[in-house]
Amino acid sequence: MSTEINIDDPTVAPLPPSCKLVYLALEAYGPAPLSTIRARTTLADRTAREALDTLVEEGVATRDWATDGDARQSRYRLAE
Repeated sequence: MSTEINIDDPTVAPLPPSCKLVYLALEAYGPAPLSTIRARTTLADRTAREALDTLVEEGVATRDWATDGDARQSRYRLAE
């Protein structure tokens, strides 16, 4: 059984598996707040937050404020 996650995006390919998992969750389900990403990936809070920070730093994902619901929550999405 292989646990390797293959990603075609050359920016994401060298990143840690947690980043790849979060990337795939955003790709499959679209924009989401941290709590939803954690639920979809079953990553620990700190791991999910660090993965999202890395994806944002690499320019693969963006962080913005939710316009519906709780405006205090950040929503993450893949960069276009």
